Amino acid sequence: MAGNKRKINVPQIILVAVVIFFAVMTLFPIYVMLVKSLKSPRQDVLNPFGITFPFRWANYSEAWGYISGTMLNTFIIAIGVTLGVLIVCGAAAYGFSLFKMPGKNVIFMFFLAILMIPGVLTLIPQYQLVGMDYGMLDSFWGVILPTVAGAIPMGTLLIKTFFDGLPRDVFEAGEMDGANGFIMFFVVALPLAMPILATQGLMSFMGAYNDYLWPSLILKKESLKTTSVILKNLTNTLFTETNSMCVSIAGYVLASLPMFVIFACCSKQFVKGLTSGSFKM
Repeated sequence: MAGNKRKINVPQIILVAVVIFFAVMTLFPIYVMLVKSLKSPRQDVLNPFGITFPFRWANYSEAWGYISGTMLNTFIIAIGVTLGVLIVCGAAAYGFSLFKMPGKNVIFMFFLAILMIPGVLTLIPQYQLVGMDYGMLDSFWGVILPTVAGAIPMGTLLIKTFFDGLPRDVFEAGEMDGANGFIMFFVVALPLAMPILATQGLMSFMGAYNDYLWPSLILKKESLKTTSVILKNLTNTLFTETNSMCVSIAGYVLASLPMFVIFACCSKQFVKGLTSGSFKM
């Protein structure tokens, strides 16, 4: 009967269509990357987006030969940046959230005003300071320290907002037991803040791992270059020589695997940090 017919929900259909569209737009580049990483230069020219046989697995061994020596450099920088951001931002957020001092909110607003300054505007002065004044060219510290400094405002904001949502009874109980601020920070605050620390740590690691611009400016020696810098140079070289980027794309796949593994291991903490008050302003 006509009355029993299910009513078509037009807004829901539109929403599903939009979600599918963006899902395709997100997954299609990954499909192209995987397909092209297994092609020969001839296959790439004749059928650039389709699956072709036989698969050219040699692309991965060639790509690994180019990037294997850079993975350690990349991990050293990414881990150094992550630890630096968590230590500095965690301590700053704890102070802004729990310490009482005159003008604290004004200082914090000036602190956050740095977020309004585009990073490209500070690129030349930062290079002058790090490379010329402090002589940190061809040094991992020259990459790590400015990256940590640039991440402090946003990282402090996220962790402070989390600390603001913690019950004050916990810290008051610690004070009654004679714990000072140093002990409460390490014994009480940090264990409670593990979800947001995992979220911030993963974002910091991903940003440092994928960064190209700053490492390419600071690290000139081939033995110190990161994976992203080498892959960019490799892409230009191979495309000029073979008119194909299949080997370099295989390198991008290999370079992406550590991030997939890390995110798979930390996804629960990452999601928990996003949903447990870190973004509730």
